[in-house]
Amino acid sequence: MLKSLVDSVARRYQRNLGGTLKEYGLKYQDLLIEYDDVNTALERADPALVQARNRRLARASDVSLKQKPLPPHIQELQNPFDFYLTPLIEEAKKEREERAAINKNLLS
Repeated sequence: MLKSLVDSVARRYQRNLGGTLKEYGLKYQDLLIEYDDVNTALERADPALVQARNRRLARASDVSLKQKPLPPHIQELQNPFDFYLTPLIEEAKKEREERAAINKNLLS
């Protein structure tokens, strides 16, 4: 019962968030806080991927400033839940944790 309620709320939240991201032309991972693992992932990412991300952020800033969402035909082309950085972030996190474990073993 509780799980179905949580799933229902989660789907509604995802739908609302997706709609808002589409209005601005953003992907979910464009809005990640740039901590060490995300920065490492961005450094390792394909330059075209990083350039596209920067352009989406600039466009979103422009859309926000103009207070007018993207036209519907452009919004339909957007896929806000394309988790393009996840593999790179996971790899960076794994390496960071591995380095920490090695350093811990060296110090003990």
